[in-house]
Amino acid sequence: MDILVYTIANKGALTKASAEALTLGYQLATNNSGTLISLAIGDNLSNAAAECGQYGAQKVYVAEHESLKYFQLESYLDIFDQVLARQHPYLILFPLEPSTRDIAAALAAKKNAPIINDCIGLSIDDSRIIAWRAVYGGKVHAQINIPQLPAFITMRANSVALAANPVQAEIVKIDVPTPLAATILKLKAINPTVTTRPSLTEARIIVAGGRGIKSPENYRLIEQLADSLGAATGASRSIVDAGWVSQVHQVGQTGKTVAPDLYIACGISGAMQHLAGISSAKCIVAINIDAEAPIFRVANYGIIGDLFEVIPALIEELRRHA
Repeated sequence: MDILVYTIANKGALTKASAEALTLGYQLATNNSGTLISLAIGDNLSNAAAECGQYGAQKVYVAEHESLKYFQLESYLDIFDQVLARQHPYLILFPLEPSTRDIAAALAAKKNAPIINDCIGLSIDDSRIIAWRAVYGGKVHAQINIPQLPAFITMRANSVALAANPVQAEIVKIDVPTPLAATILKLKAINPTVTTRPSLTEARIIVAGGRGIKSPENYRLIEQLADSLGAATGASRSIVDAGWVSQVHQVGQTGKTVAPDLYIACGISGAMQHLAGISSAKCIVAINIDAEAPIFRVANYGIIGDLFEVIPALIEELRRHA
């Protein structure tokens, strides 16, 4: 049973979510006498393509062109059509991103095939695909049986433990159609977020703030503690909705699902949707003045106190031991 994994590169390197999808794809393909194939589309892909082989991809299709640096659905679909005409995978996996939701949905519609989004687990039993999704804020895992093949699956980040499976990958260059496919959407500008901090989904340590910081100006405390730890900064949905910080920082069911070694929740009460996004964290430290806050039910360590006193004390202690 051959499996195709669509991979994404960031600054020339394979994203962690892509490596996770490859890890899962390799496990499923190996257990079902199949081959793992991958596809990368974009610009500056040589390193990312080689990395695919480190996670078990035996054949790596590469569509590389400077005009593909930014996502455009119609052109990406043209490239997918080329690959699917050569290969006939039973399962197509995508790391969950805004762009992959578009690609997977469009391909499933074209192929009249099933699609399951935001999966946290996947298995194959007698050629039947079984997927799991977290529902009701992560309190329940729903099992979905997929009898029809091929199927398109997007996998939630941090739902698969990374494992290297090095193989000698065959790199296959895809002809990029020029001019690119016509599109009714015209890209006018890209305004990337510039930061020296690690990304939320790949960070080992995350410091996140919630309503307890009281005002947007006080988010600087979260940033200062994060910088003292070399951490990423996160936020609860409440302060994102209030416009205190941008949506890229949101952690939770409707934000990013994270799995750091250490998650420090500052002034976050612990709503069900937020807890669903941090359930894979190895260690959770909660700082909250409310001793009854739900976050303390899941925290490994709790500090009941005023974050405006606790955070500066932590920063000072970290500086003394730096």
